[in-house]
Amino acid sequence: MTNTELEQDLLSQLAQEKIHLRKYELNPIQLQNIASLIAASDYTLKSISFSYSKIEDAGLLTVLPSFPSSIYEIGLVGCELTDASGEQLLAKIKLLPHLSMLCIEQNRFSQHLKNKFLAYGKSQQILVIV
Repeated sequence: MTNTELEQDLLSQLAQEKIHLRKYELNPIQLQNIASLIAASDYTLKSISFSYSKIEDAGLLTVLPSFPSSIYEIGLVGCELTDASGEQLLAKIKLLPHLSMLCIEQNRFSQHLKNKFLAYGKSQQILVIV
């Protein structure tokens, strides 16, 4: 997918208050562009998913700061994430008052971090799938 095609797809999805980029092969420049589009958007983003895109820690750390407080659902299944980005994700979700579902299974998180996600999810009534 070219950068222009990706940007057109993102703008179309943002108009629907979501970004679902499942099974995409995204390079660092595209991830930075996605973060910039989210940050500059006037739309209320409610759902975001990079599931099965293998964005890895660096990719998540690139886009994570752009996640707005309006998000209800986050999908990061099978993204090759480790505790290095998982701790940052845990800190970020604590700033998302509307979050109701977090799907982060099939990553490489330690059991300790998985337990922290589950405990936080239970305390906030968030469906957390690890």
